[in-house]
Amino acid sequence: MDRPPCWPNGLQCPNRCAAALHARIVHGTTPLYGHWYGWRLAGRDLVSPHRERVQAHVLDRWLAGRDLFDWRRGWRKA
Repeated sequence: MDRPPCWPNGLQCPNRCAAALHARIVHGTTPLYGHWYGWRLAGRDLVSPHRERVQAHVLDRWLAGRDLFDWRRGWRKA
């Protein structure tokens, strides 16, 4: 991976922006904010603050089972 211009080789990460870019590109992790604080995306999985992974197909089945999401119409009010 090419480092951003603000982060020369051999030096510590100079800022949060460069560290976040490195985590997203190299490690495939993306933190979430707001009500999802503590959760993150890691590759194709949603990871809880307790390091439990939820795979996309499991979440799809759970939502379909609760009948909260219709792929043709989108979200319905609970």
